[in-house]
Amino acid sequence: MAVQATQTSNANVYAGFVQPLVEPLIGANRWYLFSEPSAAPVYVYGYLNGAEGPQVTTGPVSGVDGVEVSVIFDFGVGAIDFRGAWFNAGT
Repeated sequence: MAVQATQTSNANVYAGFVQPLVEPLIGANRWYLFSEPSAAPVYVYGYLNGAEGPQVTTGPVSGVDGVEVSVIFDFGVGAIDFRGAWFNAGT
């Protein structure tokens, strides 16, 4: 239910500006604020070394009947800029 201000000076100019996402594992009243990724990206993620997905290789196993399957998933994430995020240490 939306509540409307009765005076212009009491209006919340930030209404609809921030979308809260709740994470219960962040304790002690700490919180993070991130900008819209297109405005100020903070993290980048993607496949590494030109990989387009998981790389699967198979081969025989010596001494037994069977097949060895190996899966390599070159995927990474990292921070690229701090200016699009804010951390509040809480209480």
